[in-house]
Amino acid sequence: MKKNTIVFLIQLLISFAAVGETLEQVGDWSETKNYLKARLILRHRVTPEVEGNETLAYLELCNTCPPQGTIIRKIEFSPTHAMSFCVKNANGTPIAPKPLFCSTFMSTNALDLAVPQDGTLRFCISMNGGGVSRDETLLYLKPGEGWYFPHSSNEVYTLSATLTLKRKKDGKLDTARWHGSLELPAVRIPVPSD
Repeated sequence: MKKNTIVFLIQLLISFAAVGETLEQVGDWSETKNYLKARLILRHRVTPEVEGNETLAYLELCNTCPPQGTIIRKIEFSPTHAMSFCVKNANGTPIAPKPLFCSTFMSTNALDLAVPQDGTLRFCISMNGGGVSRDETLLYLKPGEGWYFPHSSNEVYTLSATLTLKRKKDGKLDTARWHGSLELPAVRIPVPSD
């Protein structure tokens, strides 16, 4: 009985491995600047209501201050103002986004975030309402603009980003508030094949 169970588990693992591509990609961390580093995480999903395909982008922030430290990183974050994105094909050629019809999208108001020492924070930075299709995957990161990737092309695409937060000019000194610029390394965009 025990042998049959082990054989069944091995067959199950092999069948899952045969499914093919990984539909979540985790990017490398950026350099650390003033106790903060960041990376991109991309996850493909099918929207069941309309059987559409999209890639959701997540930003993960990490406060590298050790647990015995006291440095908190406060961030006033708006994806439309704090981030710029670059999509490239396998040859390294940048691909411009295309205009999208969008019915709704994420608020462009800034979020007040705090990352405690030795802590991480991961959240979605994708817009919504840009429209999805069955044979293409949508990556929607800027209001009214996005990238569509056909499933049949089997091309490799990557996304990189720059996170830039400027120092507030309100005259108040807040040493916990982070400002600066981080280059987030390129991560492969998960696009299923037909």
